[in-house]
Amino acid sequence: MVERMLRLFTVVLLPVLVLCALAPLDASAQPRMWEITPTVSYMWAGSYQTIDGDIHLDDGAQYGGIIDYAFRKDARFEFYYATLASHATFSPYYIGVPSALDGLDVDMRVHYFQVGSIYQLPRGKAQPFFGLLMGAVLFSPSGQGPTNVTLSDTWRFAISFEAGVKIYLSEVVGLRLQGRLMLPIYFYGGGLWVGTGGASVGVSGGIPIVQGDLGVGLVIAL
Repeated sequence: MVERMLRLFTVVLLPVLVLCALAPLDASAQPRMWEITPTVSYMWAGSYQTIDGDIHLDDGAQYGGIIDYAFRKDARFEFYYATLASHATFSPYYIGVPSALDGLDVDMRVHYFQVGSIYQLPRGKAQPFFGLLMGAVLFSPSGQGPTNVTLSDTWRFAISFEAGVKIYLSEVVGLRLQGRLMLPIYFYGGGLWVGTGGASVGVSGGIPIVQGDLGVGLVIAL
């Protein structure tokens, strides 16, 4: 899945970024301080690995919105929210071996809440950008699950890498083309060690599922 996401970023976004970086400058099309961008994208929802098998989430259309604030000419603070209406099913690794997840077939809503910053190249109408954001993701199942499994909302820390280009059609309206690689992270242990040689802190965790999207947004500058 990670290789698939990287190929999509390289094949789809890299040529766009190169072409936009060579676009002629236009001083009349500089971004304003605030931007609001409703977005729609196609999301690869991925699969969650368990000891018995994979919980697969269906891909689909993701809807959301972004708020940007320019704190520097080439950098913007960003908040985004996005949601996907998906479906979760369980695929066992071993046929005939019983699992508590057998029969899992429920609707799943995925919500991303992210904040961070993006670096934006101020090159006229077409301005490439890339950034790192972090925050939370909520997996919210609905429906009747397997008999021995309790369905409940699950929150996870998450980070997002994004890249794309903003094309300003005027001073107040533009298009945002972008791709994101989204990584939920869980932490299952930590410790503090103190000894004669000093002190250290350790935290253990993992990435249970890899997700990503490609989409477009309508930039409204204020």
